[in-house]
Order: sequence, then C-alpha cells, then structure tokens
Amino acid sequence: METKYIVYGKTQNRTALGIINAYLIAYPNITLSELREAFPSSLNTDSGVGEIFIEAEVGYKATANWQGYLSQEGDLLHLSDGLEVAVTNMWTYQSLKALQLHAEKLGIDSHDDTDFYYSSSDTKASVVKGNGFVILLEKKHKQSSQMPLKNVVSQDIRAFFSGTQRSYFFNEDHFQHELALYLSKTNNYDEIIPEFRIPYTFIEEAGKKNKTSENNEVLSESSEESSTKTKSFKMYVDIMIRRGEEYFPIELKYPVKSLVANIDFLGVHLEEAKLLRSQSAGNNRLYDFWADVKRIEVLKSLSPVINNGIALFLTNAEFYKKDRSDKSKHYYFSMKDNMSHSKERHWNDERTIVNGRPNFTLSNEYKTNWTTIVFDVCDNKAEEFYYCILEV
Repeated sequence: METKYIVYGKTQNRTALGIINAYLIAYPNITLSELREAFPSSLNTDSGVGEIFIEAEVGYKATANWQGYLSQEGDLLHLSDGLEVAVTNMWTYQSLKALQLHAEKLGIDSHDDTDFYYSSSDTKASVVKGNGFVILLEKKHKQSSQMPLKNVVSQDIRAFFSGTQRSYFFNEDHFQHELALYLSKTNNYDEIIPEFRIPYTFIEEAGKKNKTSENNEVLSESSEESSTKTKSFKMYVDIMIRRGEEYFPIELKYPVKSLVANIDFLGVHLEEAKLLRSQSAGNNRLYDFWADVKRIEVLKSLSPVINNGIALFLTNAEFYKKDRSDKSKHYYFSMKDNMSHSKERHWNDERTIVNGRPNFTLSNEYKTNWTTIVFDVCDNKAEEFYYCILEV
C-alpha cells in the first residue's frame, strides 16, 4: 500500500513549506544533507538567498534581523538528529511550480489555495495541520486495488509458487508462515493475519442462521477439557487478509509423502535424511480440504465484509489429484484434476461419520484444477509438488 500526500497551502511560501513537511513525514529520519539532495537549490534560483534550507543557528538565532527565511518557531523543520532548519520564504510563481512538479515525482501533490482549511470530516484521509498549510495523508493501494480481491490473492499465490529457487516446506506451519510473509511483502493488502481467531459465538450463530447444527461440527475444532469433561470450541483461519474494509480468508492444507535425500546440514553430511514423513489417512485429508471450503462458505454467509476466500492444497503425493473409485468410502471427497464436484459431501461408509467428520452439503458446485511445480530439495535433487487453488 502506498501513501499519497496532498498539500494545501494558504500562500505560495506556505505551500512550499507544506511540501517539505510532507516529505519529512514520509522520511522522518532524513538529515539536512539528504534533504538538500532531495530538494536541490536549483528548484528556486530566484529566491535571492541561494539556499532553500539553512540551519537556524546560522540564521535568525545568529542575527537580530533575519530576512529571507521562514523564521517563526512554528515554521522550523525539526530533524530527528536535533537540528533545526529553516526554509526560504521567497517563492515566485515559477519557482513554486518547479517545486510542485518535482514533488509530484516524490508522491506529493500540492495546491496553493486560499480556501485551504479542510475539515477532517470531509475526507477519509488523515490530516496534518501546519502553520498556513494542511497535509492530507491518503492511503492508496497499488494498481492491484482496482482488481477484485480474490483475483489479486490468487495471482499472488501463483507468483509465490513460481518464485525462483523455491524450496520445499518442512511442515504446514512453515508453509503458512512463508506464504503469509510473502503476501505481506507485496504491499497489496492492509493486513495479513495468521491464525485469525473466530470466537465461538460467531460459530454458534452459523448454526442458528443456517438452521442446522451441522455447521458447528464442520467449522469448529473441539478439544476436551480434562477437568470439566466439556467441549470447548475454537476456530482459526490459517491466514486472514484485510484490504480496506474487506476480509479474505485462506485455508491451507499440506499433506505429504516421504521425502528422503542426501544433504549437508550445519557442516555435516547426512545420508538418506528423512526430510518429510508420509501422512496416513489420505481420505481424511481430502475431507478436511472440503471442510475448509464449507468453513469459508459459512463465513461468507455470516459476514458482510467477507465476499470470497481460497482453500489451498499443496502436496507432493499424486494420490490426491487422482480419480477415486465410486466404491471407495471417500469417493464424494475426491479432488480429481479438472473435475467438477457436486454440492453433496458424504461418506459411502456411514461408520466414518462417527470419527468426527460428519457429512455436509456445500452451497455451490466447484471444479478442482491442479498445477505442477518443482521445488528444490538439495543441490542435486528436486521434487515435484502439486497445488490446487479453489476460489470460494
């Protein structure tokens, strides 16, 4: 996200002072030499004083009658190193226009307007008021803010996987951390919140609104408290994104098969090191993915600020993208590549329901598509992985 600075000045020299102050807000640790480099004196050749900036000790504090600079205490620039700096007060029409054009390249727009007193209620921007000027600080996203949020997130996830020299992830927590960190660095969002907690009252409301207790079982992760023997419910979204007032949940899964390689680790050569261990009960991993889809659907139905979400699945096991026999108990939880899926998610073996994974119905039909990528394992070994992005 980028910050846009808009300066309104009461007079020409107050507009110039506002521009310089806006730059100080953007770069609060700047030094005088850096300030002179950012705004060279060549921008104001007709001031008659030679320099745009002067140290206060050299100026009005050294002489009783100081001319050519804005010398009032409220006009001085206070740099982070303790230095007080004054700005020239001589700005002609031509020199101000040169400064304004230069400032636009630095992300600062300005207007010399006698009617410059803007109320903060007139704008959603933050307002900084100075002596004879105001600065509006508008938070503006990059061009991606013009795209629907789901498109931006989907593109960013694909870019994350296509990055050069990308290595495999040790576990799901590692995957979650690296993806959240990458998304935060894109500057496309206001907040990236891993492990976003949904309170139980919100989950409870899901059952009421949808007139079924099914959602409580699918949405929540229950744990039995040894002292009371009662169940406490909790729900965490793996990654919650916020852009403006819109929120966007990402649920991810990372089931893997065994990965063994010869590697050098901390100066020690390891033969046949077990980098990843196979996860059993692949049918349950399939169920859990579709349960994530259901969770996102319910969050959408309850919250006016959630329009979409993504269920993300990453694995190095081809098992998950293959077809399932219609006789298998997890047939209706298939994630077959390039396959459309009905709303019904149920087990062929009713006994499976007892294991805490009840049948449920989705609100929409979906199609699963897989993308193959190659992750580096070590210098002489690579491994194929497969990911599926399902927009909900």
